[in-house]
Formats: sequence, structure tokens, C-alpha cells
Amino acid sequence: MAVDTILVTAASGNIGTRLIPLLLSTLPSTRLILPTSSAAKLAKYASNSRISIEEGSIKDPYWLGQLFVTHSVSTVFLNLTGTDELFTTMNALDSFQRSGTVKHLVYVSGAGDWTSPAGIKTLITRHTAGHVLMKTIVEQKLQHGGFPFSWTVLGPTLFFDNDLSFPDFLQSSLYDIPLGSKGISRVSCADIALAGVKAVEDRGKTLGGKKITIGSLHKYTDADTAALWSKALGREVHVRPADEEGWEAFEAATVARAGKVWGRDIALMYRVFSEDGWGMTEEEYAFQVQVLGKEPDRYEDGVIQMANGEVKKADKRYA
Repeated sequence: MAVDTILVTAASGNIGTRLIPLLLSTLPSTRLILPTSSAAKLAKYASNSRISIEEGSIKDPYWLGQLFVTHSVSTVFLNLTGTDELFTTMNALDSFQRSGTVKHLVYVSGAGDWTSPAGIKTLITRHTAGHVLMKTIVEQKLQHGGFPFSWTVLGPTLFFDNDLSFPDFLQSSLYDIPLGSKGISRVSCADIALAGVKAVEDRGKTLGGKKITIGSLHKYTDADTAALWSKALGREVHVRPADEEGWEAFEAATVARAGKVWGRDIALMYRVFSEDGWGMTEEEYAFQVQVLGKEPDRYEDGVIQMANGEVKKADKRYA
């Protein structure tokens, strides 16, 4: 069997830490190329003969392009975020094309209709967050760019892990993200990683040109979330209200944690999700189950796991 060389971005992130072990165990004839700005973050893989850790900037299209040629990269798992996400993604797509080696791309986007006229109109009308809007550009570029490689898009909803974005949450009684009453679908990073492996393994044969929406069919409201966390932590938890005072407090805390540009963008995204809700159709859910080969992980279970794991750490840290 020919060796498939897969380049994986953000290997040390929430998705990447689940994805790398799955790729290694599921696809034994593969090599992994892991670009990173800090090789120390991936030190646990340094002795693995199937992994090459490459230190550099993913924002540098010349360095990235050389990696494809040097390692004969045939598949890419592209997961990017940040204030320069559009520039980095577009330069990466160009590098894939120029390399002549890339045969398949798995791109991590977001749940929703990003390409139809009606979907685009809704996005442009409702969203101002740059890291949300740029995904419609990328998905349309994949559809109409005439690239010489196949592609599959992953469309996750809101990560379970986002609940722990604010480090003091588990020591307080306040869930800091205003969610509102419309409800938001939730997804585990483990399921995103599993969908990624399925798409990599498929190599565009049946999933090429398709989008896999990943997450729960149920959309969790502020009341749902408060009840789940209250039960898991054994004390009453309140979700920050989705009113002007709540939004101002949330944005101030996000800016303090993530900086003005990124913090403002995140706040803009959450406000629209709170006002409009965010989820998937029954057809998208059924397709997800078909691809994953199982029902997606339950947010109810994820809350319990996060509470059990993180409370123990917090007890030691704050004792």
C-alpha cells in the first residue's frame, strides 16, 4: 500500500490532540507532517518515526509550500483560526495547488449554509464577525476555484470545550457566555476529529465536494446549560443574561482575555448566535450519523466529564 503523507495544522489544539492519535491508529500506512510555531508543544511526538514536526510560521506561504514538496504531502487537514485566518487560508490553498502533490483537502469551517444565495445573504445580513464571514469566501472558493484536488468541508457547531474558555468559570457560579433562549447546537472535539479521519480516509471518493455538519440536533438554551452545569457541579450555576448589560460584561471579559481585535470578533459572533440560534437540519444530522458511524457525543455527558476532570484540577490549584 502506498504511503499517504498527511499535513495537519493546529496539531496541538483541541481538535488536533484528538485527531493525531486517531490518524495513527486508523491509517497505519500514513506519515504525518505537523507544522507548528513551537515544536515544544508537540514534544510528545518527537520520537515517533511516522511523524515529522516542522517548526515555522503557517502564515508564511513560501515555507508552507516547501513542506508540501519536500514531504510529497498528498492530504491536508486545514484547521485555522485567528484575525489573519482569511489571508493564511487563501495562501495555503494557493500553495496546495502550486505544489502539485496535494490530492485531497479536509477543511474545518462552521455549521450552516455558506454557499447558496439565500445562505450567503443571511450571513452577510446578520454577521459582522470577520472569522465567521471569511468561511463563506473559502467554501465558495473551494466550490468554484477549479482546484486540482478533491475537498471535504467539516461544519462543527459550538465546541463543548468553549465552556472552559474563562478560567474562573468552575470556581464561580457564573457561566460567562450569554446564550439566550433560541438555543445552540453543541459538538465534541472528539467527534470533529472522528469526522476528520473519516474524510481523510475517504480521500474524496464519496465525501468529495460535500460538507459534514457535526453536532447535536438539540439546540441548548441558557436555561438548559444552567441546569446541566448546576447538576454537574452540585451548586446553582447562572448563565450571563443575553441583555445589553450582559453583552457589555461578556465583551469586556473577552477583550481582557483575548485582546481587542479578537475579543470584539468573538463577542459579535456570540451575539448573533444568541439572537438567531445556531444548529442543523434533520437531514444534516442524519448524514453526520452515517459518516461517523454513530450518534454524536451528548453535551450532557460532556458537561459531566468536564466538571469531573476540571474540578479535581481546580481543587488542587485553589486548595
